[in-house]
Amino acid sequence: MNFDKVENLAIAAKNGDSKAQIMLMDEFKPFIIKLSSTSIIHGYEREDLRNECYQTLFKCIFQYNFDTHRFIGYATNAIKNNINNLIKTSCKRSNAEGSKALIMDDKFVSQLAEDDEHFEDRICNKAYNRSIKDFVSQLNDRDKELIQFVFYERKQLKEYSILKNIRYSTVLNRKNIALKNLKKIMDAHEPSQYKN
Repeated sequence: MNFDKVENLAIAAKNGDSKAQIMLMDEFKPFIIKLSSTSIIHGYEREDLRNECYQTLFKCIFQYNFDTHRFIGYATNAIKNNINNLIKTSCKRSNAEGSKALIMDDKFVSQLAEDDEHFEDRICNKAYNRSIKDFVSQLNDRDKELIQFVFYERKQLKEYSILKNIRYSTVLNRKNIALKNLKKIMDAHEPSQYKN
């Protein structure tokens, strides 16, 4: 490129000469073709990249200050920076588009609604379990230990009978008695305290 020729074309183009704009496009065409051919950006084809480069070139024409530096350096840096910004933006957006994108279809929306319902159930169950624990704490130590072992630790009655060296039928009776005692304690309280 002839620096003086490009500088004069830029001045003429800034003053509104459309012929000078076309000639500037021709001067930068090899640079733009090479840059757009070597750049790969998600969502952009080569022609799109060339158009982005030409658009940046025209912005440079109208924003260029002739007193500071040469137009060629200013325009080539601006075009390269624009392509680099497109690459950065593409990298940030690639997870939100394409095969990794989250698609809000009817199935996904219904799944979200189901998850929300499960969340409400979990909150209610948590409150219910907290009140149950309060009632269990009012039982005698033997009933409390058995309920803790079977229901909270989720172990078998057979394991409890072996651990305590008690017959299985006795453990079964104790469990039933412990549950009856728990029911009596719960019935003695206002139902709204432990029902969801």
